[in-house]
Amino acid sequence: MTGKGEASCTEFTCDKIAYDAALENARKSAETSCKNYGGLRLYGEVNRKKYIQDSKTKYDLTIEYQCRSCTTTAIPQDLVAPHSLTMGNGYACVIDQGQVRCWGIQNCNLGVIPQLNRPKVVSLGAFGACAIDQDGLKCWNGASYDSSWEDPSFKSMPTNLQNVKTVSVGSQNACVLDGSKVECWGPSAQNTKAILGGVQNPDAVFTGAMRYLCVTENGKLKCANPKFSDKVNMLSWQKHTAPIIDSIQDPIAVIASPATGYCAIEKAGTVKCWNLNFSNVASTTSLIKKAKAVKSLAIGMHHLCVIDDQLGLECASDTSRRLISIPKGLLNPREVVADDDETCVIDDNGVQCWNAEFIHH
Repeated sequence: MTGKGEASCTEFTCDKIAYDAALENARKSAETSCKNYGGLRLYGEVNRKKYIQDSKTKYDLTIEYQCRSCTTTAIPQDLVAPHSLTMGNGYACVIDQGQVRCWGIQNCNLGVIPQLNRPKVVSLGAFGACAIDQDGLKCWNGASYDSSWEDPSFKSMPTNLQNVKTVSVGSQNACVLDGSKVECWGPSAQNTKAILGGVQNPDAVFTGAMRYLCVTENGKLKCANPKFSDKVNMLSWQKHTAPIIDSIQDPIAVIASPATGYCAIEKAGTVKCWNLNFSNVASTTSLIKKAKAVKSLAIGMHHLCVIDDQLGLECASDTSRRLISIPKGLLNPREVVADDDETCVIDDNGVQCWNAEFIHH
């Protein structure tokens, strides 16, 4: 059973407004239809249509929620030295003492974590995860999907991987850096070969919630973004040509959020962002400009956070929604991640999360 929300807006600049309206309508509808099922899970962006009406470009969005009888687990209280914080669709994980430890909605979205041999990297996507351990790459996904929405990324992953260095899991694609080549799989990765054709010596690969794809090569950034069709899960890729991408020097991380935009952290600690689509752009832009020694950054649906050597943890919010309240007493925060309105941080006291609708703590 699902709850559906629909909305439209005129011109691309208000696309996020339409998305928020559809999301809110879906939430209200689903709360009624799913009240006896134990919980909700974001089911996905079902449709995005572009058309011309009265000489104006319009966009229609349809969002759905799926009813789930989900088990929600709390943040582990026995974490000793957590690191590699990552967040997916209603759940989050860290690596701690040679184990992947997770919390949030696990049995619906995350599934059963396989036996891992001293994992060193873990990456969460919307409906699944991958880790690199001493034995190589291992991926898993949540149980009991509707067959039309089950993420096939984990059914079609390459079997000839030899030297996986990094892995990045997104909404509908997963990519690895295997030796000196990038390999991607999943429905939205089907056209990536055309984008990656000119990449000879990649250093890292980044994919994520926005179904974006970026690779670094010799200190430069090359990105692609999805071109939506009217059919569910049907995406093609095109080169991302935002002018600021060419000015980015030695990027060490690329972060994106659905309908919100992209940011890259440069090796020097500076941040450059493009296509930011917050209602309150001034506050986020001000934070980005004053942050000069950034070591971690997160973009949510309505907020942006940085951890800076000089500023500590600071967040800027889209005040048209609500303020992001940072917990008091954080001690030396060093990693931050976000998804929608949820935010999690690793500090000297362990892990703290806030504004989490499904991640209880």
